[in-house]
Amino acid sequence: KWRHAIGGIYAIRPMQRVEMDHTILDLYVIDDTRGIPLGRPTLTILVDGYSGYILSLYISFEGCSIGRIAHTIQLALSPKDSLTQRYGLEQAWHSPGLWETLVLDNGLEFHSRHMRTISMEMCFDTEYCPVRKPWFKPVVERHMLEMARILPIPGRPQKLLGVRDAVDPKQQACVTFSDLCACLIK
Repeated sequence: KWRHAIGGIYAIRPMQRVEMDHTILDLYVIDDTRGIPLGRPTLTILVDGYSGYILSLYISFEGCSIGRIAHTIQLALSPKDSLTQRYGLEQAWHSPGLWETLVLDNGLEFHSRHMRTISMEMCFDTEYCPVRKPWFKPVVERHMLEMARILPIPGRPQKLLGVRDAVDPKQQACVTFSDLCACLIK
């Protein structure tokens, strides 16, 4: 009778709460040089919870692992001038520095011994969200939704509604790796 949603925990200053999450994108990626299918990519994003500033994004095909997390953190802390020049971006992509708290979900890679070692060596806290409560890290969830929306329409697989001929997503939902990278970084 009195069902209501509780609010999440929000940051009150920049770099206080940084949220990380990954998702599998709904498209198949083709290698630019060889023309072979690489598979469905997994995208990892690191976002400042106060400003919504994307600190880094990492695309790979290895699945969820501690290596993916380490690469994402490394990219967040390193200069990105070569990326902005390669894709012809007008605005600089800054690396504001280290954060206070990293907000994560309950994936096994986030609870590993290596993740605790990374957080202790880099002197930031880790905070885990409750299961099936995405409003505890709303900024990264919203960015994931918006990044899925900006993907090219011919690259998306179609959902079956009613009785129709099935569309093979390996034929219809394909995009080259360089186009995917350029689209997400821009």
